[in-house]
Amino acid sequence: MFQPSFRVDSFAWPSGCTRLSMVAGNQMDQLADALLAGLERGEQVVGMSGCRRGDGCTTLLLCASRRLADRGFKIALVDADFDNPLLARRLGLLPEAGWEEVLAARLRAEEVIIESVQDRLAVLPLCGSLPSQGGVSQRPPDSGNLKVLDVLREHYDLVLVDLGEFDGGVEDNESSLAVIGWLDAVVLVRNLRNAQENKLRETRRRVLAAGLLEAGIVENFVDVRRAA
Repeated sequence: MFQPSFRVDSFAWPSGCTRLSMVAGNQMDQLADALLAGLERGEQVVGMSGCRRGDGCTTLLLCASRRLADRGFKIALVDADFDNPLLARRLGLLPEAGWEEVLAARLRAEEVIIESVQDRLAVLPLCGSLPSQGGVSQRPPDSGNLKVLDVLREHYDLVLVDLGEFDGGVEDNESSLAVIGWLDAVVLVRNLRNAQENKLRETRRRVLAAGLLEAGIVENFVDVRRAA
């Protein structure tokens, strides 16, 4: 029986998420509605990524998850930002192990998932580097071990995956691109204050090359940096 080993009373939500929900509540509801519309089309595991760091995709992911949980949906959050895994810390958590241990086949998903009773949300954290192979500490996840996302698909209504930002070279995000193959859709986030069309086109190209059509682009909701 699937039962996460760790439970907390509640997460420590970032102040930026609270403020963003207050100043852009309607827009956050629209984002939640769009995710639910995708769920009706079978898009149950959805990644969120920015074109560059600082565009606010993690903040939007957290706000949307909270909105959906408030509506009674069971939501799982996955940190797949292999270059900068901070999702658990953003929620006030300091786990000793994350799903890098699941990828290494040392632990099961339920042994690292953290559920919040009050928030009705679960987090699959990422705490360290990926398993090494041939002396290389960072490499794309093995496709077999990525079946952990299928486990979450079975036990949660919607799974939201923080892919981080595609702000480096083509080789820099191989791990995130490997995860994309297990997703149903990807939402791209861009900040119109510093948006570059060529950057957006390149991010779209790489998502399509990974074998997945994007679900859409979230833009111009609010100045996320200002709210944070």
